[in-house]
Amino acid sequence: SDNCLIVIEEYIEGKTLADILEEEAMSGERAIEIGIDLCVILDEIHNLPTPIIHRDIKPSNIIITSENEVYLLDMNAAKWYVPDKTDDTRYMGTRFYAAPEQMGYGLSASTAKSDVYAMGVLLNVMVTRKLPKEERAKGRLWDIIERCISLNSEDRYNATELKARLEELRGTIHAEETNG
Repeated sequence: SDNCLIVIEEYIEGKTLADILEEEAMSGERAIEIGIDLCVILDEIHNLPTPIIHRDIKPSNIIITSENEVYLLDMNAAKWYVPDKTDDTRYMGTRFYAAPEQMGYGLSASTAKSDVYAMGVLLNVMVTRKLPKEERAKGRLWDIIERCISLNSEDRYNATELKARLEELRGTIHAEETNG
């Protein structure tokens, strides 16, 4: 509505990405497919008349159904984007996934590019099961991740740009993975 956010919850049958990653890392191809689906979701909420920033993208907030549909859950940390705001009122997010500006270390408030930072960390975790500071993904996927997790939010992709880069990489990542 005009003055409040209404959240409607439904039961979604599937496994969280966290549960899936407990078993094994994903192929780069699968991680890219999930990343593209998440970018579609982010592009939609980032481009609402009053944009919404999720601010808590992490494996336990993503469900994959048996039909391979991807859902982004838990809007509890979400906020409306206010362009002229210079700092977040409350610092929200999950350690290591939250962008520097979400934790009060950036030069501005959270923006749509804060979600892209978390997407970069997530992409790395999907293929390595480790944070980028512990182990980096390989090849061109790392190049994309590195730009996503730039400390300077202006250097990061937006969700549309990230989706396009992942689509360019789709189908070619398998050769990189098998050739080392």
